[in-house]
Amino acid sequence: MKTIHLKQIQAQYNQAADHIRKRIIICAGTGCIANGSLLVYAAFEEALKQSGLRLFADLELNLHDDNDTYQLTGSGCQGFCAQGPLVNILPDEIMYTKVKPENVLQILEETILNNRIIDDLLYINPADGKKSRGQTDIPFYKRQTRLVLGECSHLDPGNIREYIAHGGYFGAEKAFTQMTPEEVCNTILESGLRGRGGGGFPTGRK
Repeated sequence: MKTIHLKQIQAQYNQAADHIRKRIIICAGTGCIANGSLLVYAAFEEALKQSGLRLFADLELNLHDDNDTYQLTGSGCQGFCAQGPLVNILPDEIMYTKVKPENVLQILEETILNNRIIDDLLYINPADGKKSRGQTDIPFYKRQTRLVLGECSHLDPGNIREYIAHGGYFGAEKAFTQMTPEEVCNTILESGLRGRGGGGFPTGRK
């Protein structure tokens, strides 16, 4: 049986992903789903299908000679539930808020194909009335420093290849292949990680 290493999967996925022109990410957190994000996702699926655009299928790791591939994925909860459904467009770093299925064709035509921003779908800061192009402009996000959840807005939680491409499981691989059980425990102890059950018991001791 042929062994495929994490670095191989990472390299293959990133090589294929380099050909993506634009990526559309629909927040699939509970709040956005409750507000209809799955309907928005379905509308994008149908619109992209009808448009004839070439879609990125990472399971096939299909490579092309040009950057003319588009990708549609979900994401984990982005934390801005009151403004959902949220639609992020990469690499433009545009985030649309309170998106409805009837907005999808406009987003496809204006933003995806013609690089024009739809002002009516941007977040408006109630404090000063200013519109924000994306997360980096929104005070709610600017006041945060995300560590564990830093990639949450971009990663598809159902795509293990993408997780590996962003460094996922490399720590586990090192623990299994390069470290003794004692070294693993000591590393966890030194990290200061504690349980969240109320007692704060050191995880390394567990």
